[in-house]
Amino acid sequence: MFRKKINLFVFLSLLLFIPQKVFSENTIYYLNLDKVLNQSNAGKDILKKLEKKVSDYKNENEKKKKKLESEEKKLISQKNIISEEEFKKKLISFREDIIKHQNDQRKFLTDINKRKMKTFKKFARLIDPIILEYVEKNSIDVVMNKSIVIIAKKDFDITDAIMKLVNENIKKVKLED
Repeated sequence: MFRKKINLFVFLSLLLFIPQKVFSENTIYYLNLDKVLNQSNAGKDILKKLEKKVSDYKNENEKKKKKLESEEKKLISQKNIISEEEFKKKLISFREDIIKHQNDQRKFLTDINKRKMKTFKKFARLIDPIILEYVEKNSIDVVMNKSIVIIAKKDFDITDAIMKLVNENIKKVKLED
């Protein structure tokens, strides 16, 4: 009997001291961050600049390929004309040129991917304060990325509102080196 009274007292005491926040409703929203990064004006500008770099490189690469093809044809046509030793030297030199060209291609792709990652990280850091301000202004407790949300009402999607704020506040982002 005495034990029951102590348990009841402890239970009622706990109810009084538990913060009301536990019983209140949290406001949880979601955001499609990929959409904001890729479809905002600044995001589109970043992608456009990167595509220009890739396009310029492809044009330059085509010229190099044509030059290598021309060298290959010239080398093949000289096979029976020049000495075997000289042909081997030219062949080795030609193969080194091809390997260098392939390495340059790999390096370019690696560099452009690094630039893209750095630039979008920088862009995401610029977006963070905008999201934080929106969250505070609208009394939102939690914002989750849409990629981890399985099912939610469309009413809880703040992507368009954040996109509008990003477009107003961030005009361009410089490509990182």
